[in-house]
Amino acid sequence: RMARLLTMILLLNFDIPSIEITAETEKDRKKYIEALRKADERDYSLLEKIMGETITESLKNVLKP
Repeated sequence: RMARLLTMILLLNFDIPSIEITAETEKDRKKYIEALRKADERDYSLLEKIMGETITESLKNVLKP
């Protein structure tokens, strides 16, 4: 929870819209949990990818005409 809060603060400081990481399918949930496990082992690549995709989607939603 603390990591999510810090992420939101950083995004707001850079004027990036807030994000919500969703795991709509079991496959998505497993992918997210695996990314968190890897991050615990100091391999942040999967979590960075998920965060980047989520931020991109958030920006697309905000910038829709």
